[in-house]
Amino acid sequence: MGENRKERLLIFIESFAGISCVLQTYFGNWEFWVPIVIIIGGIGLWYIHLTQTLEYNTRNNLYFVYTAFLLLYLGVHDTSLYDIVPAMGLCMVSFTLVNRIVILNLALIEYVVIMVIQLWFLKQAGELNMDAFSVMKLVFHIGTVLVMYAFCRVTVKNKISESGVQPVLW
Repeated sequence: MGENRKERLLIFIESFAGISCVLQTYFGNWEFWVPIVIIIGGIGLWYIHLTQTLEYNTRNNLYFVYTAFLLLYLGVHDTSLYDIVPAMGLCMVSFTLVNRIVILNLALIEYVVIMVIQLWFLKQAGELNMDAFSVMKLVFHIGTVLVMYAFCRVTVKNKISESGVQPVLW
């Protein structure tokens, strides 16, 4: 798959994620101003892709920044504890297209930050249950993200070693 097609697929996935965040904002009665930022950001990503005004790696960096914003926005709401796992999985899997391990590492760091925020929300609300079932669900979710991260990392490393191309650090 050529770079342009990979990039277009990545933007389609990000557009889907952006639309999902806008809908969650509406139905969840979240901050009213964020959908405007999400929509403007999505249009901006399509613009830089269609015009090819920036270098390929710079465009990919901007795509990741937009995705990281969406993930953080989703993660700072106390109703999103279990929504983060599929969202982060989609992020990691989609960014394997650009063969950049640093993006996977940054996504994992963001996941850790979001989980700390979510656990803090639960503690503040007095809902942090440490019974066996709750701990098992939390460990399952964290383990799922770690397995997806490891799978994506191995996939990217294999693609880099097969192509013989030096990996892009940023």
